Amino acid sequence: MSEDQNDKQHEATPQRLREARKRGDVPHSADLAGAAVIGGLLLSALAFGPAMSEHFAVRAGALLSLRPVAGTAAAASAAAGFAPAFIVAALAAIGGYAVQNAIVVAPDRLAVKWSRLDPVANAQRRFGIAGLVDLARTLTKLLLFSAALGMLLWLRLPDLAALAGVAPAIVVKALFLQLRDFLVLATVVLIATGLAELSWQRFDHGRRNRMSRQELTDEFRQSEGDPHVKQARRAIALAIANNRMIADVRTADVVVVNPTHYAVALQWKRSGKRAPVCVAKGVDHMAARIREAAALAGVPVRSDPPVARALHASLEIGQEVLPEHYAAVAAAIRFADAMRRRRRNSL
Repeated sequence: MSEDQNDKQHEATPQRLREARKRGDVPHSADLAGAAVIGGLLLSALAFGPAMSEHFAVRAGALLSLRPVAGTAAAASAAAGFAPAFIVAALAAIGGYAVQNAIVVAPDRLAVKWSRLDPVANAQRRFGIAGLVDLARTLTKLLLFSAALGMLLWLRLPDLAALAGVAPAIVVKALFLQLRDFLVLATVVLIATGLAELSWQRFDHGRRNRMSRQELTDEFRQSEGDPHVKQARRAIALAIANNRMIADVRTADVVVVNPTHYAVALQWKRSGKRAPVCVAKGVDHMAARIREAAALAGVPVRSDPPVARALHASLEIGQEVLPEHYAAVAAAIRFADAMRRRRRNSL
């Protein structure tokens, strides 16, 4: 295992990261989402705080009474008054994960995996590097929260002691203020721990998804195709194109040759206004095949080395002859027409 891990020296490719995301493996911080939730609650307190506080204070007497029916009705009414805060908190939680680009629908996460029950694998996760980091993060967060709460209580202890014996409505409003201050401290703590956690998550995510040279090669073959297979496909496609080109030689009016190294087959439709068109061309072996196809189809072959080389260099299959070659091509077509007339007269 260590050798495999040491061999993974390459950064993860975009394809590898997309596959990890499909599995639900994305770096994210739950603390940042928690900070967003608390921030949403604070915004709700600013926007709806006075109304919610008054709403709750009015029902505080019934909540603190010993009458079950009245207390239950007051609790339900008080909970309804907090509905806007809960809605804002839920939207803030979604936004907290959306900012981290961590909202993923991963069916693999919901599937039953018996490997999760493996005690050895669980022990490795618990006591490995990731487990130790999680433990250190949890302890640090616990210490920070304890320190923040202790500091807040120490500073506000005289104010809390002064609430003894006052009206319930005043107690509720004072507790709301204490809760608000604690939420501010909690948000600061969660943002600090969340940023640290997100940095570690991104580092660990990149480390876990590093790739070996063999994995890079395999991914390239899957995405781009095996180079050997692609070469074979190109060879097959070229062979098909060449065979089609050789078959088109029989439709040509004349073949201009080098005579051995170049061959260009030209077709001229006299009924149209287009110039002669190249239907086949080739050098060496392909030129020989064009000459053989012309001989079998009875297409006249004219030996004109300069013209053959010029046509081969300037024309692609299906392209019309350029104006500077009109005279030479016209001479080749007249030669071909004369050859056909002699053949007919000799029959």
